[in-house]
Amino acid sequence: MATLNINRSVTDMFYRYKMPKVIVKVEGKGNGIKTRIVNMSDIAKSLDRPPSYPTKYFGCELGAQTTIDHKTDKYIVNGSHTSDKMQDILDGFIQKFVLCPKCENPETTLTVHKQSISQRCMACGERGVIKIVHRLTQFIYKNPPNSTPVENGAGKKETKKNKGKKGNKKDSDSDDEKGSNNDSIIAQNYVDADRNGDQDSPPPVAEDHDDEEWAEEAQESPELEQQLSSMTLSSNTSERSHEERLEMFFNFTENKKQGGNIVSEHKELYGEAEKLDIVDKAPSVLTEVLLGDNILRELPTYRNIFLRFCIKNPRSQKCLLQSLEMLICKRYPETLLPKTAHILKGLYDLDIVEETIIIEWQEKIEKSSKKRLGKEMCQQIHNKAAPFIKWLKEAEEESGSEDESDEEAEPEVEIEYSYQATSGLQESKVKPAVVEDDDLDIDNI
Repeated sequence: MATLNINRSVTDMFYRYKMPKVIVKVEGKGNGIKTRIVNMSDIAKSLDRPPSYPTKYFGCELGAQTTIDHKTDKYIVNGSHTSDKMQDILDGFIQKFVLCPKCENPETTLTVHKQSISQRCMACGERGVIKIVHRLTQFIYKNPPNSTPVENGAGKKETKKNKGKKGNKKDSDSDDEKGSNNDSIIAQNYVDADRNGDQDSPPPVAEDHDDEEWAEEAQESPELEQQLSSMTLSSNTSERSHEERLEMFFNFTENKKQGGNIVSEHKELYGEAEKLDIVDKAPSVLTEVLLGDNILRELPTYRNIFLRFCIKNPRSQKCLLQSLEMLICKRYPETLLPKTAHILKGLYDLDIVEETIIIEWQEKIEKSSKKRLGKEMCQQIHNKAAPFIKWLKEAEEESGSEDESDEEAEPEVEIEYSYQATSGLQESKVKPAVVEDDDLDIDNI
């Protein structure tokens, strides 16, 4: 199968982000002619987006109705369209909803909020809100990336079958738009009805009224609002994706920082990470929120927070080092890259990261970091960290030799038997030799 660069403005043939070329099949004739995107599922997988998104984007750009069926893997746009034309339109979708606006890499994830769609780049850490005014954004609001198949357009036949008593509708894009607002509500109503044993009974109105009262009380009472928000964060976390839980922890940490008391609330941060089951990956969020180009002063300030997550936890320590790689090389390469050795020394002096983890990180940095940083940047941070790693290894060897010399320097007791001594035994102590050692000044690296 022929592949193309996801970002087709990049002409490098060794560009690592690839996608299949759009393959279409024109079916029907006359007014019933339509174009089926044969490999839409493979394209969507390469872009890390639901296949309904680019299909709907085609319909918006061409002014044509679309048909989306996840079960049969059919993604159809009405009318006759060529592969090259669809490929050019797909480039517009990639530019607007896939590529990072900063590094232009397609390693982005979308998160739907109540009034916005946020985008986060896993390559450079850039975060932002999609400000593009496009009809597709409304479809994304109604069909979030991690929603159920019913919400994303799959299973429409089942939904229509359940609504058969109210009348049949045509399987078209216009019907999808009319019913998309009520798809998720109808699905939930049927679930509730099945539980109650009555398929036709709608959910009681009193529940909505109670929700309104709770909302009003929450607005009047900040304490109740905080309790409700914590309950929301802790509920159904096992059903959420790893990226969503990190996003929730990011918002929680950001709010704590804006409150001004984040240093004294390290226990709450740890408790929230435990609820979300992301303790080992939490340092990546903490690095993004708390640390910047003034990291040498910020590390002592937030020491207790990082200690809470990293002490006796090698996975968290490794995650912290990987996050610092991105901070140094992607966000502040000019200011922080020359200070790499001093940053590592700060982590070591503050007991945040153990020396064995730092040495192991340096030994494996070329293998683990080339994908994240690139070969050239990986080599630069490797060279900058080398003096401190060398000092760390030499200090470890010297401490080991000192321990051995201390054992040898202990006074040796020689027991002699003398016929002339009244007690029969005599002790003689041998003084150890004095060992001189020169100290290495690590601050001069």
